Amino acid sequence: MFKSSTKFQLKLLVSTIVISVSSVSVADEYHYNNLLVGGEAVSLGGAYTALANDLSVMHYNVAGLSWVKRNKTASINTLAWERTDFEEVFTNGQDFNREAFSVIPGLFGVRAQSGKWSYAASIAATDFSKERTNQDVVYQAPDVGDGANQEVNEYVNINIDNSAYKLTFAGAYQANEQLSYGFGLSFEYREFQTIQGSGTQVTTLVDDVPVISGFDASRRFDDDMWILQPAIGFQYRYQQWRFGGQLSKDFTLSRDYQVTSNILVSSRQPLPDGVTPISRITANHDEEQDYPWHVALGVAHQFNQVLVSFDWHFYSKVENDEFYVDDIQTPITRDLNQVSNFAIGAKLPLSNKSALAFGVFTDNSNSEIDTTIDFQRVEDIDLIGISVAYEGQLLEMPFTVGAYHKWGNGKVRFADIRSVEQIVGLPLYPDNGNFDIAKATKKSFVVYLSLDF
Repeated sequence: MFKSSTKFQLKLLVSTIVISVSSVSVADEYHYNNLLVGGEAVSLGGAYTALANDLSVMHYNVAGLSWVKRNKTASINTLAWERTDFEEVFTNGQDFNREAFSVIPGLFGVRAQSGKWSYAASIAATDFSKERTNQDVVYQAPDVGDGANQEVNEYVNINIDNSAYKLTFAGAYQANEQLSYGFGLSFEYREFQTIQGSGTQVTTLVDDVPVISGFDASRRFDDDMWILQPAIGFQYRYQQWRFGGQLSKDFTLSRDYQVTSNILVSSRQPLPDGVTPISRITANHDEEQDYPWHVALGVAHQFNQVLVSFDWHFYSKVENDEFYVDDIQTPITRDLNQVSNFAIGAKLPLSNKSALAFGVFTDNSNSEIDTTIDFQRVEDIDLIGISVAYEGQLLEMPFTVGAYHKWGNGKVRFADIRSVEQIVGLPLYPDNGNFDIAKATKKSFVVYLSLDF
C-alpha cells in the first residue's frame, strides 16, 4: 500500500503559486502602495497629493503640473531588496525564506507650458525585479513500522521575472493663482514570468541498498497585461495651505495568461488504481481582472520653516467571480478588499539649498483569506514604512538621495497545493489543520536617487 504520509511529506506550496508581480518583488498584487516615485514624494513617504515639486506629480496628482518649476525629472530607485518568510512550512518545522535584490529604474518625465496650460509625458518602470530562490531541508523520517531507514529531502525552487512599464500623458489648466485642474491617461504593460517547483526525494535503505522515490511538481506561468488608467485631479492653494485630490481607475485592455504544469510521482511500492503518476497540462486564458476606484486626498501646511504633508488613499472593493484554469483548477482572478492607506511626511530646511525630510506610511493588504474558496493562494500582510532623505544641489541641479523601509506580518494561504493532489489523485501534502494557512512576515528596503534638471 502506498504510504503518502511518509513518502511525500511537504507543507509548502511552490509549484502552484499564482502571483502576479508578487513575492519578493517591488510591486505585487496584494498591495497598492508598492513603489514610491519621485524624490520629493519618496522623501515624504508618499504624502504628495497636495504638493508639486517634480514631474512625479503625474503619478500622484496630475493637477500639480501647473506648479512644477523644472521641465525635466529623473528618479532612480537604484537598489531594492525584499524578503518574505513563511513560518514553519516544511514538514520538520523549518521556515521558508524568499528574497531578492534588484536594480530598479524609476521615472523620467518632461514638461512644456503654454499660457495657463501645462503638458507633460513620463515613462516609469513600476516593477523590474527578479527572484532566484532555492531551498531544501533534509531530515530522517520517523519509523512507520516497516523498519526502513528513510532520509527525506524536501525542496523548493522559484525563478521569477517581473517587469512593468507605464507611459503617461497629462495636462493641467491653472484657473487662477490658487486653483489648478489636471487630467492624465496612462498605458501600462505588466509582464510576469515564473518557473516554480517543489518536491520530495525519499531515500530508503532496503537491504543496505538505497532506493529513491518521491515526487516533483513544477509550473511555468506567463501573464501579460495591458492596463489603461485615466485620472483627474485638482490642487488648491491658500496662503500656507495646500489641498489636492485625484480620482483614477485601472482598466484591463488585454490579458494573455499561459500556464504549463508538469508532475511526476515515483514510488518503490505499487501506486493505487486511479493515480496519475505523470501529468503535463497546458492552458491559455484571457480572463480579465477588475480593479478598484482609487481616491487620493491630501493636505499640506507650512509651519514656519517646517513643511508637513498628509495623504489618504482609498481603494474601493472589487468583486470578481473566481475564474479557474482548466484542468489545473487554480483561480487567476480574485476579489479585492476595500483598503485605506495613510502617509505623513515632514521637511526641515538645513540651509537655503538643502533639507532633511522623513515620512511614515502604510501599505495595507487588499486581500482576504477565504477558506470557502477552493485552491486559494493569497497573502494578507499589512505593512508600515518609514522614509528618510537628504535634498541638496549638485552643479546647480536639485537632487534627492534617500531610502525607505517597509515591514509587516500577517498570514498566507497556499491551498492551491491541493490542485496538484487533485491531478495526481494522492494526498501529497500533509494537512496542517488550518486550511493551509501559515504565518508570514515581509520586509523591504529601497535606496533611491532623484535629479531635477
